[in-house]
Amino acid sequence: MHTLNAYEMDEEELILNDTLIKKCEEEGIVIALVAINRETKEIELPQNLNDKVKDPNYYVCYCHKDKKGKYIIQKIEETDL
Repeated sequence: MHTLNAYEMDEEELILNDTLIKKCEEEGIVIALVAINRETKEIELPQNLNDKVKDPNYYVCYCHKDKKGKYIIQKIEETDL
């Protein structure tokens, strides 16, 4: 997994990360492994991680809150599996 910083993300990834962080904040989620549909922005809990990572229509990531309360996003790619 690779922790992303704003310089490494394209505009779409920034939007998807923001969507996920807002959802986690709203629901009090501390840690999540999710797949986000790039078109609909729907956040899913993947049944099969391999399928979602290989599907270009999905952005798969691990999100967790650090000790300071800031959310950290790590993108999951095929090389991570």
